[in-house]
Amino acid sequence: ASATASKPVALAPMFADQNFYRSIPDLLRHLPLSRQQLYLQGADKNMEAILESLRAVFNTKYDRVSWALAPSIPLVSSDDFLMSCHELAMELGIKIHTHALESPLQKQMYPKRYQGGLIQHLSRLGILNEQWVLAHCVWLNATELALLAEHQVAIAHNPVANLRLGSGIADVRKMLDYGLKVGIGTDGASSSDNQNMYESVRMGALLSRIKTPQVTEWLSAQEVFFAATEGGAACLGLEGQVGRLQEGYLADMVFVDLSHINWQPLNHVLQQLVYVEDAQAVRHVMVDGEWMVRDGVLLRLSLADLMERATLAREQLQILEGLQTDQNQELLAAIGQFCACSH
Repeated sequence: ASATASKPVALAPMFADQNFYRSIPDLLRHLPLSRQQLYLQGADKNMEAILESLRAVFNTKYDRVSWALAPSIPLVSSDDFLMSCHELAMELGIKIHTHALESPLQKQMYPKRYQGGLIQHLSRLGILNEQWVLAHCVWLNATELALLAEHQVAIAHNPVANLRLGSGIADVRKMLDYGLKVGIGTDGASSSDNQNMYESVRMGALLSRIKTPQVTEWLSAQEVFFAATEGGAACLGLEGQVGRLQEGYLADMVFVDLSHINWQPLNHVLQQLVYVEDAQAVRHVMVDGEWMVRDGVLLRLSLADLMERATLAREQLQILEGLQTDQNQELLAAIGQFCACSH
């Protein structure tokens, strides 16, 4: 579907070269014995094979699709692997996207694995630069913020996903104060459900009020709208190409129906766009001057076909889950207890 998606896409295949359960300090011994034996037997993935397969993928060209690297989280990536990803990204001129300091668990685990913490470790490796985009960054301290700003790293803020997973509330005001580029995103469907950017924008504004009682420190409608447009473009490597209605930029536009109840009465366009619009009033969508949605109808994708494929995939997953329900529940309980104890 991405080759005919309704907006520019930076597609980043996610991968890692190490086993998750063996990489998290102390996690393995908290798992059921059968799982401990299973994960101890599994070998780490071949780094060279992963990178070679990625090179083959990146040779595939699609309209409006650019590629990026996505080592999932540094905890399950060896230093050699991260450095190789950096070298490949520099060679191809593409972005590196990874999840960083998302959860309380990661906050506790990184100092156990890396002296000083994750950001300090990446800096010591000499690989942090403007090619990197870090998702979430809920648990950054002042030293880490300064390092990210020094290396011109961008941050993808996912406010709804952070709530959905109980990760915490990122301090976007501090990120902006340090001069960091911040974009707003939804995260994946498995951790943010409905993929509604309007919801993410609204929550991005509202959650800043939780961080401080100082009204002047709250994110304004202008700031979150900028993060969702030009900030997002910077995270995707599309800065100066999309995110603004201006000559020389791609004609990417969303048209809303001003007769919809969301816009009645029409009072303050930006305030209503951020705090009221929920995608219900979206009428048309144009990408690079071409219509992708007209009168609420997708022109490049069959919604009925997509729904049918999704239903089939769900049925197949249900079969797999049914075969492993007891084991999965036992594993889930063990991981949940481990995370709670590490909080």
